[in-house]
Amino acid sequence: MRTRTIAGLVMVGLVALAAAPVVAHHAFSAEFDADRPLQLTGEVTRVEWINPHAWIHIRTAEGQDWMVEGGTPNTLFRRGFTKDS
Repeated sequence: MRTRTIAGLVMVGLVALAAAPVVAHHAFSAEFDADRPLQLTGEVTRVEWINPHAWIHIRTAEGQDWMVEGGTPNTLFRRGFTKDS
């Protein structure tokens, strides 16, 4: 009986580990082409200072709205940026 209890607890533990969320991060090269830079000119309409990445919203002269993903708020702050920059 004791062996079954231990085996059952081990199985529950393995299932719990398998169901735990996986922590991963995306690679820059998987989402962006570094050989095709883009220059945006326009009005900054909103800045979202949230984790895991800050977002800068820009409206171009042509009326297009862009969302630009920045670094983490902590990294941007250490580099001199603030919410009001």
